[in-house]
Amino acid sequence: MRRRRPDVDGAVAAARAALGSPAWAGLAPAERARIPWRVGDLIDEHAEEVGQLGTLDQGRPIGVSRW
Repeated sequence: MRRRRPDVDGAVAAARAALGSPAWAGLAPAERARIPWRVGDLIDEHAEEVGQLGTLDQGRPIGVSRW
């Protein structure tokens, strides 16, 4: 899927807003560090679904999409 400039611009604006928000800025560095680890854990927990989505979205064989 090709991304359009408005999509990218919107994503960048949302990321900048999130990083500047008091909710994020108020987190201790250790708390911030836990968030990407949690995302990784969730990806691992749902690896089969993520693989299926990769196959549906990109047309890859399911064996390639699984890790």
